[in-house]
Amino acid sequence: MRSSLPLALCIVLLYGSAIKADVWRFLPGDSFFRSSLTHALATTLRQLGDDESLALRYDAPPPATYVRGFSTLEIDGMPRRQRHNLVRLYEQVRRSTPPIFEITTGDNGEVRRELNGMALFVYNASFDCTEHRIGFRYNEDWADDGRSFGVLRPYVNYPYIDTQTASNVIEDWHGSKLVPPLNATIPTVQGKSRQELQFVPVKTKCADIQLIIVESDQVEDLRARSQDARQFYILRNAMVTRFAYIDSHWEPTDITFDE
Repeated sequence: MRSSLPLALCIVLLYGSAIKADVWRFLPGDSFFRSSLTHALATTLRQLGDDESLALRYDAPPPATYVRGFSTLEIDGMPRRQRHNLVRLYEQVRRSTPPIFEITTGDNGEVRRELNGMALFVYNASFDCTEHRIGFRYNEDWADDGRSFGVLRPYVNYPYIDTQTASNVIEDWHGSKLVPPLNATIPTVQGKSRQELQFVPVKTKCADIQLIIVESDQVEDLRARSQDARQFYILRNAMVTRFAYIDSHWEPTDITFDE
């Protein structure tokens, strides 16, 4: 079912700034799955075997009253070189932007949580980030998909677009006709509770995707195509490309990391 743009705009104007209770994770029609590139993930990548899948957890901003959608993505067939490139990219960025950790102590000892992990977007390999905007779900069927997670009145109670503005609603609505959903195998939802569905993995193949890495303070600037946006990185197969904003356009430069 396709929702109407006027209805969506009315929701933003009436409810956009007031309703922040729910956090959406991945739904089947979304164009991306969002996670974080952190020290913890870099450690996992170093230890991952060639025949093992990489499991990513969805990164959604806390706090939230409810979390709805799939929370885990498994990527099959990630080559050793691509895992190495992800680790080296993390290390390179951290030389200029050190990690910030929150340290807490509980029954199991000290726990460190990285507060400024880099946003890691998993997109289809065919997604053109110069034609369409990074960070938009481009999913006009989210209301129907959301019913599997207990959403009965999604239009009024559960705003779906991350940053609620009229221009973002228009962009998401327009792009939904042009950008296909992430190519992934979606688990069967029938008979599972909303809580169970959070932990059932969505699966995709590394050959079908690209990874887009954005420093945490740049996500909103990229989403808005602001002139304050500086750079982002794309990892596709064994290649790493840095896109820098120079003279009002994105300039790509390939990066090679030593073994």
